[in-house]
Amino acid sequence: MKRSPFSLVMIFTVVILITSLQVILTAKQISAQETVELKPVVVTATRIAENPLDVPQNVTVINQKEIEESGAKNIADLLDRQAGIQVSDYGPEGAQKTLSLRGSTSAQVLVLIDGVRVNNSQSGGVDLSLIPLDNVERIEIVRGGNSSLYGADAVGGVINIITKKSDQKKFLIKIRNGSYIPQKYVTGYGTAKKYNNANLLSLVDTQKITLGYFPKLKNIKFSNILSFTRADNGYFALDNNYENRKRENADLLSGNFTSSIFIPFKNSSLNLKGSGLINKKGVPGSLKSPSPLAEQEDRIIDTSLKYKSNDFISELFDLDITGYYQYKYLHYYNPAPSYSSTPENSTHKINRFGMDLVQNFFGFSTILPVYGLNINYDKLTSTDIGTKDRLHAGLFMEINTDLSPRLSIIPSIRYDYYSDFSGSLNMSLGSIFRLGNDSSFKIYASKAYRVPTFNDMYWPETNFVSGNPDLKPETGYSVEAGYIKNSGHQLLSVTVFARYIEDVILWLEGSDSKWRPSNYGEAFYPGLELQLSQNITDSINIDINYTYIYSFTLSGDYKLSSNKRVPYIPVHKIFSSFNYKLKHLTFSIQEEYTGKRFTGTSNEDYLNSYFITNLTFSDKISDQSELNIFIHNIFNELYQIEPSYPMPGTFITVEYKLKL
Repeated sequence: MKRSPFSLVMIFTVVILITSLQVILTAKQISAQETVELKPVVVTATRIAENPLDVPQNVTVINQKEIEESGAKNIADLLDRQAGIQVSDYGPEGAQKTLSLRGSTSAQVLVLIDGVRVNNSQSGGVDLSLIPLDNVERIEIVRGGNSSLYGADAVGGVINIITKKSDQKKFLIKIRNGSYIPQKYVTGYGTAKKYNNANLLSLVDTQKITLGYFPKLKNIKFSNILSFTRADNGYFALDNNYENRKRENADLLSGNFTSSIFIPFKNSSLNLKGSGLINKKGVPGSLKSPSPLAEQEDRIIDTSLKYKSNDFISELFDLDITGYYQYKYLHYYNPAPSYSSTPENSTHKINRFGMDLVQNFFGFSTILPVYGLNINYDKLTSTDIGTKDRLHAGLFMEINTDLSPRLSIIPSIRYDYYSDFSGSLNMSLGSIFRLGNDSSFKIYASKAYRVPTFNDMYWPETNFVSGNPDLKPETGYSVEAGYIKNSGHQLLSVTVFARYIEDVILWLEGSDSKWRPSNYGEAFYPGLELQLSQNITDSINIDINYTYIYSFTLSGDYKLSSNKRVPYIPVHKIFSSFNYKLKHLTFSIQEEYTGKRFTGTSNEDYLNSYFITNLTFSDKISDQSELNIFIHNIFNELYQIEPSYPMPGTFITVEYKLKL
């Protein structure tokens, strides 16, 4: 597959630019006042730095230490363990992975990287497999509708991924090998069927190397991370005839880099960041319709410049402004699709330019107004859809009001303009009652929305699918009430919620056997989230979260009394972790349970529930080196998250990490 010289030139230009700036700054020995590192705080929920106790929604912050100790293979694996989240996963490392929040679609979850929107106008959802985990400092999860602050797509919630600005050590080397247990397996069908013996190459299925360089010049911080991944993804699964087969055409070859400079001044800072990714993979298809020759290539370029001031013109104002450019390229080629004699050959390119601005006004003692705007422009060039573009602009205001030392209310309002849709007005109202220094009770209600994507509206008509240019935006109404207590040794959070969605955009098969999207109707999602983290002793900790969602489809003839579940949303989902630390050794056992998920138009067709056990062992050999062993799915559970897409069985990762 040929690679565009333009894309490669753009990637290397970004690398050269940032490296040159690092050299220049080092040579000039620029000095500035030292800044103090703050502990992780929530910044997405109310657009200002807040303690989770003072945020009206149910919020989770996953810090860097928790990420490193989790044993998660990727961001999707990490997020799937959190309350309220269900990941849609097609199996192999590098295959598409999207997420649902409180039963939402993937396009109804807004994903940010360092506060910058990642969702694009073509597909809406975000493929988490294309976001490297190595460069992540922390992840903030904000549940519930948040369009009053962030605009479209934040119907189910917001995921903000914060990347590293530096590290305690100057150099990082991380080497990882992944293994499947060798097994006998079958290839071919009918008279061509062949029985193959176990192959020891399964023990070296996946390799990944990560290199990091984090120099500091006085208070100027540099972050450079480069990683390469090779995977055969040759795991074993039962086909529709219950024969053991090796997953074919699931290989992955990937490389990515991120480079940034963080320059703090007396009361402000400047952060320049550039990243690039090239991902080439086989696309094996489903068990029912395999695609042994299909392949896909993704390329991403992401650059941003952020300026932040705590004293803008006057000490009464601060300012946070970010400009960014994003480029995404996707090429899919299948020379021999099973349903057609014509090869599939699709290319999609998206260019996005944008700017976000947020400001606080500190002129009142009990009232803190927060306001801002964002503008972004998407241009899609597609061999399937053609050339489409969309201009979006939004204005918002939020007022944090302390009625007393214990009671605060937080109203917000936002207006959004789209060049291809009428304007949308969204709002929210939150309240916080502080029960003490370590606990609070919260109530939050909001109106949110999502505009149709280019794929929804303009996908060309074929024998199988067709877009719908007459779609209307989805509208969602959410309410939640919760209690949170954080005493240092114990974190307890209980939240009940409900969301009602109208004009749901859903792709369905019509009477002409073609799949097309429509504003299908309504859906209702009541539920409960329970989270507990308890330090039993200085060495023993337990974590558990439970999600209950009893969804209802209310479209057509379906009513509440019909008791029809929304497809693919499990009623019950549980994650628990038992963690034991002794000096330099750490041991963790993790249990994941996901209930059955209905797949058809009745409550009779469903995917089976599954139960996964993971083991993690870590030996901190010295201050510089660490050995980690992660065993995923230790009992080799056979399960599917998407119908006819088998998930991997037992997978053993051995990782050596060196920091100097």
